[in-house]
Amino acid sequence: MVFDMSEVQDGSPVKYNSYKGLARKYRPAKFSELIGQGAVVATLSSAIESERVAQAYILTGIRGTGKTTIARLIARALNCVGPDGFGQPTASPCGICDQCEAIANDRHVDVLEVDAASRTGVDDMRELLTSVRYLPTSGRFKVYIIDEVHMLSNQAFNSLLKTLEEPPSHVKFVFATTEIRKIPMTVVSRCQRFDLRRIGLTALQKLFSTICEKENVKVTDGALSVIAQISEGSARDGLSILDRVISQMDHNDPSCSTDVHAVQKVLGLADRSYTFNLLENVLQGNVKAALNNVDEQFTSGIDPIILLKDLLELTHWLVRTKVSPDDDAFLLAAETDRVKGKVMAEALSMTVLSMTWQMLLKGLKEAEMAPLPVQAVEMIIIRIAYLSELPNPSDVLADIKLAKDSGKSSDFSPAKAQTAVQDPVGSDMVKVRPNPLPPDVKATAPASNPSLASITELVDLCKSHKEMGLSGQLINNVHIVDFEYGKIDMRLKPGTPTEFVKKLSHFVREQTGINWRIRVAEEGGGPTIHETSLDTASVEPTVKSILESFPGAKVQKIRQS
Repeated sequence: MVFDMSEVQDGSPVKYNSYKGLARKYRPAKFSELIGQGAVVATLSSAIESERVAQAYILTGIRGTGKTTIARLIARALNCVGPDGFGQPTASPCGICDQCEAIANDRHVDVLEVDAASRTGVDDMRELLTSVRYLPTSGRFKVYIIDEVHMLSNQAFNSLLKTLEEPPSHVKFVFATTEIRKIPMTVVSRCQRFDLRRIGLTALQKLFSTICEKENVKVTDGALSVIAQISEGSARDGLSILDRVISQMDHNDPSCSTDVHAVQKVLGLADRSYTFNLLENVLQGNVKAALNNVDEQFTSGIDPIILLKDLLELTHWLVRTKVSPDDDAFLLAAETDRVKGKVMAEALSMTVLSMTWQMLLKGLKEAEMAPLPVQAVEMIIIRIAYLSELPNPSDVLADIKLAKDSGKSSDFSPAKAQTAVQDPVGSDMVKVRPNPLPPDVKATAPASNPSLASITELVDLCKSHKEMGLSGQLINNVHIVDFEYGKIDMRLKPGTPTEFVKKLSHFVREQTGINWRIRVAEEGGGPTIHETSLDTASVEPTVKSILESFPGAKVQKIRQS
């Protein structure tokens, strides 16, 4: 409130009206004015027009999606009497009758709005439920709007159950919450539930543009797009930001306009062009330029944590642009961002973008806990810049696999990795390493084609390729029913891993170049290789002499030296 003592009437100062924020000033007065909640509006409108209004509704969603607004519109729709005073409940309340005006001004005696965060106890709920029995004073219905209902105690919820299930015909409950999981299911099951969605970027930007026209202020589309993105689907958050932006404008200059840079300055955000340059320098391995970009951002007052979040947001935006260039997030961006973003998205591989995202995400957690956030951010930038020079892990594995199959030395060595990280400056943004062989050739073109005439030869092949798990299962758990090239029939001991057959099939196909038919029988088969070895050892003269000297003794294990 502001009092100007220079203007007095009858000895009293003139009282000027306090400023009303945009979120309150432009709160929807009709269901048709709600944005982003078409399904909820259609359902409620139909229920009101057909006189099928439930005894209780529960509205859930993030902040700023219209929960309390919808609750008030329900109260207004149920109590509106029209301009002539004889109207019935309607989904399009007139807004000019006594009932509508009283509800709009928060002075209707039969519409009780309760903040559950400040009235959590069972005594508060009992006091409220006591008034339920009384008929409305002036309206058609008593409407109880309980905001943040999840804050009620368990005892308060329990005291509400009976009334909620069978309320008087003149009573309606509307609950609003951001934490639906904290509400007992016994309460949720007695209500009609509506999940309010985040409001889309296009709808938010259109809303902000309309309000700017009504307020007679000029804000560029790029600036409104930034505000819409920061709002994260919340109209109230966006209008609060728009309020801040408008407040810093020069209202004495009719030509004054606010652009993207002004919004970023007000909100303490990094300039998008600087963020583009920083990410580009990092992915090119240009460490010196990247650190200079970081210093410029810090000097201009950008918080280091916000800088990392901006890099995360840009990386995600580039991925979305690469995957879906017709997405709203791309189309609503500024023209310069779209041009540069399209070029970067096409130049960068998905692997590089994914690795960058993971490193930034991990770095953000480190920076938030670091005693020196600025230095932490610099180290994160350096780490990502050097990481971009390391060869792709899948390519390294492919090279090693090829070298192992061909008997040649691999092209990759620790010395080459060391050389790669010695001098990252000036490297290309995206390095494409030649693929020695297509994936299907690697899988079906082995260096040799073993005959594999027996299970013993298969075991030897497994050992030569360091497949000790497969060789161990073949020795200890496999009873061969029939074995020939390209076909194995066998019985497995109980406890054999379920994935053994799949791994064995993949291995023999990879080594021989053909698909083997491997069938598991329920019975039959000779002894396992391990059992055969025990029998052979038992008849060896020295072992046989020992066993005869100790009646009841038997060979348990054979260890090869």
